[in-house]
Amino acid sequence: MPGSIAYIALYGALYAAFGAASPFWPKFFETRALTPQQIGSIVAAAMLMRLVSGPCVGRLADVLGSLRLVLASCAMCAA
Repeated sequence: MPGSIAYIALYGALYAAFGAASPFWPKFFETRALTPQQIGSIVAAAMLMRLVSGPCVGRLADVLGSLRLVLASCAMCAA
């Protein structure tokens, strides 16, 4: 499989997994006795973290010149 197709497949799978799980997070947090404001804060913090960390990790990969190492490190941290 060419590299570009594998890259697109990886990101497609990541976004599909997030899209499948995200509708259930508010109910999960609600069962933990969190208020709607706290749930909104948690969801907003997660989005903000992704918004900030994406460019930072991309910059780190460019500086190190090791794209695969950074991607593998991020995958291990996420797991």
